[in-house]
Amino acid sequence: MSTKDGDLQGVLQKDAAYISYLGVPFAKPPVGSLRWAPPEPIESWEGVRDAGTYGPDCMQVAAKPGAWNYSEDQNYSEDCLYLNVFVPEKAKYSGSPLPVMVWFYGGGFFAGGASQDVYRDPTAYTDENVILVIPNYRVGAFGYLAHPDLSAKSESGVSGNYGTMDNIAALEWVQDNIAAFGGNPDNVTIFGESAGSIIANVLLSTPSASDLWSKGIAQSGAIWGLTPPMKTLEQAESWGEEFLSARGATTAEEARALPAEAITGLTPEEAVEHQFGFQPIADGQLTPRTTGDTFLLKEQDSKPIIIGWTRDEAAGFFPPIESEEAMMSWFNSQFGAAGAELAEAYLERDGQYRDAMIGAASGSIGQGTLVEAAIHSEKSDIWVYRFDHPAPGQDYAVHGVDVSYTFGHFPDGVNWTDADRKLSEDLVSYWVSFAKSEEPDAFGLPEWPKYDPENPEILYFDTPVRVGEIENYGRLMKTIKTENYSRDPALKALQE
Repeated sequence: MSTKDGDLQGVLQKDAAYISYLGVPFAKPPVGSLRWAPPEPIESWEGVRDAGTYGPDCMQVAAKPGAWNYSEDQNYSEDCLYLNVFVPEKAKYSGSPLPVMVWFYGGGFFAGGASQDVYRDPTAYTDENVILVIPNYRVGAFGYLAHPDLSAKSESGVSGNYGTMDNIAALEWVQDNIAAFGGNPDNVTIFGESAGSIIANVLLSTPSASDLWSKGIAQSGAIWGLTPPMKTLEQAESWGEEFLSARGATTAEEARALPAEAITGLTPEEAVEHQFGFQPIADGQLTPRTTGDTFLLKEQDSKPIIIGWTRDEAAGFFPPIESEEAMMSWFNSQFGAAGAELAEAYLERDGQYRDAMIGAASGSIGQGTLVEAAIHSEKSDIWVYRFDHPAPGQDYAVHGVDVSYTFGHFPDGVNWTDADRKLSEDLVSYWVSFAKSEEPDAFGLPEWPKYDPENPEILYFDTPVRVGEIENYGRLMKTIKTENYSRDPALKALQE
């Protein structure tokens, strides 16, 4: 396979009828002077490059066995700007360019990688004549650290957002090269879960990314509700100064001289206050405004979107709660004056203190999803879903449960059923239909209506898949964390 940078030797998976191209570089290694720098174009190579092995995942705290992102043979490096391409064997016989789907992994912007086990079998998509691309992007401090000295010494005058630049560089690689693989650069669907979902909203708010993709699927990550408010450049620089100072660095040169291990992860003390300290930034240039403000001003791209959440998003984030006092303390801290009313409503519904908190926290993510859907429906088509199906042996449809179903990944050790496999097939059918036609119109499955705030119906991924009104809609729309809206009083007033 010939790309603009050189020739690749992929691997034909005969039994599965696809060709994999693994560890394909899309930018120079971001090491040395390129640590905390925009991704630079790679240099062309001579001869044929072997594309039979996964590249390293981006530097992060190493996953331990049993962790959601653990793979037995994974390794980590700052030299990580590689992507994987999975091409149906019959692509060369298709007669027309194939749709392309680009997956951005989740992990809170501090973990995750393109080589995770869950992404290694692409047949859910290649069997449907879709080309699948999965790139790495820098995470944690490597991807999103801003600092006054880094800003002062950069050509743009700002710093941070290196992970977002990696997302864009990967999409530029797709534009430049995917036609050689039989793909259609004019039909690129981005999709992702959690941080990967938030990336879709960031790219909707980033003008330089506009021409690089066609439509998006955002799984459990709306403009409000999942992470703390998007930082401005000034806020991010202040946190970056604190972070580097604690490691003995005050200048860009000193910071780049630190060993990678010194800036990987957070101390326990930092994690308390800065759990999501590194994430995309509203730097005023690459991403001019926060995603929230961009949507409130209706300046986001007019692209068709699928967006949704899992029923029990927050179930994995709460320890046992043994007292009403502890429950009320949480409701009041999260929802202020509305805390008592919401606590009563969710406790009446769920019956247990912890379940009431799970319901409210999950509802705030759902509510943020619906706010985004209502705003975006004024500019483009948008479809909304809720994923209701717990994994086997679980009581809750937790954050991230949908990823295995998105990729048809059913590893040993779990009692997966035919119903699980059917649900995965149904979900993928909607995703592929959307990628091919801009309509999630899956043959033999319920017709999925576009979201209409005046008559809000959504698709429920469960067994069976169904369409219906939004459950407890009135209460759900009251479950709002106002601090996740705009800091601009004029814009904030639009939502009051």
